[in-house]
This record gives sequence, structure tokens and C-alpha cells, in this order.
Amino acid sequence: YQFNCYLMRYFKFVLIVLVLVVIDYVSKFLFYDMGIASLILPPTFNTGISFWIAVFPRLVKTITILFLVIISYLTLSKKINLRVGIFLIAGSLGNFIDRLRLWGVRDFIWLGRGAVFNIADVYITIGVVLALWKEYQNYRLWKTQ
Repeated sequence: YQFNCYLMRYFKFVLIVLVLVVIDYVSKFLFYDMGIASLILPPTFNTGISFWIAVFPRLVKTITILFLVIISYLTLSKKINLRVGIFLIAGSLGNFIDRLRLWGVRDFIWLGRGAVFNIADVYITIGVVLALWKEYQNYRLWKTQ
């Protein structure tokens, strides 16, 4: 029974991550590759990290692989919230695939002043916000005890 629960958790985890990565990939294809974004938003190709900060590509890939392994382990071992892990992994994996294929990330959501991002970045942001919210809830619970 315990093995089946773990297997179901693992299956759900992988399935949801894959669905989110596919959504990210399709959005990049439609809005960046097909040029739909050029009608509304200026698409950009980012070879650096946030705000075009230049870094060695191999370093980014190595850090991403380590991050994916650690967050996957922590999520599946229930040390971090499942939703947090799913969003962090889906976002990291979406951008990692771009970096492997294209040596950069396709961004197409423009907020002005240099803030250009994609759906994978939104996933990462959601994961971080959820993690902070959980920590805040834990802090409030701890403070009332």
C-alpha cells in the first residue's frame, strides 16, 4: 500500500510537470517562433539569466541540473510542498530545455524597463511565492504556540 501511494505521488508529480512544460513550450513556439508576439509584445532571446546578466552557459546548466535534482528529491520525499516543487521544476525544466536546444531562453512577455520573461519564469515565480506563503503560515503558527 505504501509503495502504491509513493508511486501515485511520483506519477502525479511527473504528469503535472510534463503538462506544464508542454504549455511553456507551446507558448514559446506560438508567441516567439510563430511571431504572434511580434504583433503585441517584442520577443527577445536571452542568453544570460535575469535581466540579461551574462554568465557562463555551462555554469547555468550545471546549476540548473543540481537544482532540478535537489528540488525533485525534496518534493518527492515530502520535505517541501508538492505544488511548490512542481512549479519550480516545471519552470526550471522549461528554460533548461531552451538552453540545451538553443543556448538561450525565448522570452516574450514584456513588462517594460527590461523585464521580459516567459511562462517558465511565471512558474518559477509562482513556486517561490507559494514557498514564501507556506513559510509565512508556518511562522504564524509557530508564533501562536
